[in-house]
Amino acid sequence: MIEIVIEIVIEIVIEIENNTLKLLGKKESKGGKYMFKLHQKPWIFFFTLFLAFLFIGSAVAIEPGNKRKGKYTYRKVYKACFDRGAVESPKPSINPDAHTQAEWTEIFTQKDFDAFGCADEWAALPEEDVRDIYAYLHGHASDSPTPAKCK
Repeated sequence: MIEIVIEIVIEIVIEIENNTLKLLGKKESKGGKYMFKLHQKPWIFFFTLFLAFLFIGSAVAIEPGNKRKGKYTYRKVYKACFDRGAVESPKPSINPDAHTQAEWTEIFTQKDFDAFGCADEWAALPEEDVRDIYAYLHGHASDSPTPAKCK
């Protein structure tokens, strides 16, 4: 992934150089006479570095899951558990506002799902569904801007 980001940054720098040369009335650079050298133009180096951090930072900051799908999946887990006869109610026993965001992060980082019950259903969940449930519970935790209860 880093290689792709570096290639994109290099393409952007070359495009900026070519547009600058067009404004000056010169031909496009093919890596020859007018190619910017990073040690001669330090602002290009820092701009390129900034763009690289921007792309890498945005790639890392992607939300871990889909909150809406997580809400549906969380309820579906308990419905399957209820249908199996393992719990008394199809409604989840733990509401999103039962924990803070830090507590939800710790629970899902350690994969400690014992408090939820329904161990068989939790063990069978694909990683994507677990991320979606985490996004739902974390996004509606007691210290979040929009705490929620399961209705």
